[in-house]
Amino acid sequence: MVAVRTNPEGPVSEAMSFFWIPPNLPGVTITPHQMLATDLGGNCQIYLNNVKVSEDYLLGEINKGFSIIKSFFDSHLPGIAGLVGTMRRIYEHMREYAKQRRAGGKSLIEHPNVALKLGEIATDLEALRNLMYRAAWEIDVAQSSYNYKHNLFWYSAAYAFLKKISWHFCNLATDIYGGMSAAKELPLGEFMKHIFYVRAAGLTFDINRLIACRDYEGRYQKGV
Repeated sequence: MVAVRTNPEGPVSEAMSFFWIPPNLPGVTITPHQMLATDLGGNCQIYLNNVKVSEDYLLGEINKGFSIIKSFFDSHLPGIAGLVGTMRRIYEHMREYAKQRRAGGKSLIEHPNVALKLGEIATDLEALRNLMYRAAWEIDVAQSSYNYKHNLFWYSAAYAFLKKISWHFCNLATDIYGGMSAAKELPLGEFMKHIFYVRAAGLTFDINRLIACRDYEGRYQKGV
């Protein structure tokens, strides 16, 4: 599935169309990659050299392809929920680890710098979880209204915040686990591979924030 510009004029949001591109057409070259987190989905580089397809392969309407992209956004929230749950599970593991592991004659959790990091993680996770709940509620309300519009702000804000929090989460967790961070027996290493993949999934962090900013201005500041 490929989004292409079919109207040389106007913004991308009004000039894009979606097509199914059969991989065996002349001019199509696909180079697969082996991803770090293969269970999350594969990836490949697709090269299109003067590829021609008929209107039979058009998805939706001509120059209306951006609406298809927007329809993808709301569906990502379950994936966000899964990652929030994973971080919560790792946090609980870290907390127990910090209670049992001893250094300097006392458990790690008794050291102020470790307790501070655990408190910061707990605060971030609660903020992210509540933002995700609000996003889900806003999307439900929008979809049940007569004049439905894709709620880009709440989806993009939640996804951007997930990327920000999860990256920082890995940093703090590494400090807490210390030299055991990369141990296969501990859950952090596998999660870090997933987050590395997620950083660019569903658009990049900056693009998520940009979409959230633009939709917020239109939806909430101008009374739309």
